[in-house]
Amino acid sequence: MRNRLIQLVHVAKRELNLDEDIYRSILNNVTGKSSCAKMSIKELEQVLEHFKSVGFTVKKKQVKKKSSTNKRTAPKLNRSVSPESGKIRAIWITMHQQGFVRDGSEQALDNYISRMLNRKTLGKNISFHCQFLNGQQAYKVLEIIKNWHKRELIKCLDEKWQALRLHKRFTSLSHCTALLSGKAPKQESYQNLCFIFDEATGQCAPALSNQSHPCDVGVSKEL
Repeated sequence: MRNRLIQLVHVAKRELNLDEDIYRSILNNVTGKSSCAKMSIKELEQVLEHFKSVGFTVKKKQVKKKSSTNKRTAPKLNRSVSPESGKIRAIWITMHQQGFVRDGSEQALDNYISRMLNRKTLGKNISFHCQFLNGQQAYKVLEIIKNWHKRELIKCLDEKWQALRLHKRFTSLSHCTALLSGKAPKQESYQNLCFIFDEATGQCAPALSNQSHPCDVGVSKEL
């Protein structure tokens, strides 16, 4: 059972075209662990459900889902879908789980994509769908959503920065040494910010705030 779940998670990573940094960040965000080998069966099931929510489908023994809501779900991916589409969905769902996006549904994502791609075409209101974006459109949206996510991560880390510098468990992390030597969060790459945010909120949050959510920043104006 456990080996089967690990295999499915790895298949999902491949079919969703996730690079190593984003993949590890998602694992950490869902379970607090960056490796399948350290996860329990329940945690592996949570990761698999997350990947299903952003477009992955298990080919064998498919179960019919009850249509209890009118919201569209992520479509089944195929070879015609741009590799960036899986990354866009993964970031969107992650931002929803982190509290940066109010609605993590596929319809909300398509609405956001349409607004971004219609920015320079005044008077036009073309509907775009994540799974039907061409390579150029998908790359553009991916960069936009990564930059937006980065701004939200920086905003959250800036609010907690002084407390993080004084937190022993955070300062003991080797990848944070350079930051504490004088670098500000703004100088970090997107991948590093995702990793640092996971470490900060996952390991240091209880000492930083009494709130239930480690990063109470609300919903960005970008929405």
